Order: sequence, then C-alpha cells, then structure tokens
Amino acid sequence: MSIEKNKAVTVHYRLKEGGEDGQLIEETFGKNPLSFIYGIGMMIPGFEANLQGKKEGESYAFLLSPEEAYGPLNNEAVVDIPIANFADPSGNGQIAGWSPRKNAKSKWAIFPRDYQRN
Repeated sequence: MSIEKNKAVTVHYRLKEGGEDGQLIEETFGKNPLSFIYGIGMMIPGFEANLQGKKEGESYAFLLSPEEAYGPLNNEAVVDIPIANFADPSGNGQIAGWSPRKNAKSKWAIFPRDYQRN
C-alpha cells in the first residue's frame, strides 16, 4: 500500500539540523511513532511532499530546505517569556533549560523535564 491523500500514516523519523551529519534535534525511534492523516495539512508541506507515493514498510531519507520546512530563522518571531511564569505540573520548581539561540535577548527557553540536550 502506498501513501495517499486522506490516509492515516504512522512513521518514525529522525530530525537533524544541517543534513545527515548535523545535530540531532529529535527522533521517534525507541518512542511512540508520529501518526497523522496525509494530505490535509497536518504536517509541513515539504515533509508530506516527500512521503507521497512511498510504500509501507520502506525506509526513506530526505533533506528539506528551510522554505520546505518551517522557513528561515526569524528572530522577530521569538518571544522571550520569564521562566518564573512556568511551574512544573507538580508545582515544584520550574520547567526550564538553557538554549544557545543566536541573537536572542536572553538564553533561556522552556523544555520538558525529560529533555536531553546533546
């Protein structure tokens, strides 16, 4: 069976910044896979375009340009929020971590407690 519009799709993926040798951003291998309905805009267009017609059970690798993914970095779209505004779900402490964002006013960003920084 191949991937077609309005079909449920479940995939494992690995997202890296800068290509195959780039820094790992996130992956689903060893975790729950990503499930979505193909062709209705649930995923970024470049991701869906590269899946079109692919066969069930096969592996694929592809690169997306910033324009095919989330677009080029726009520092104007970054919103800094004081970490004091975010308590963890138990109310003990905060969910926070350090983010090395370029040209950012602050270096703090919110991460889930189980976030593993490489």
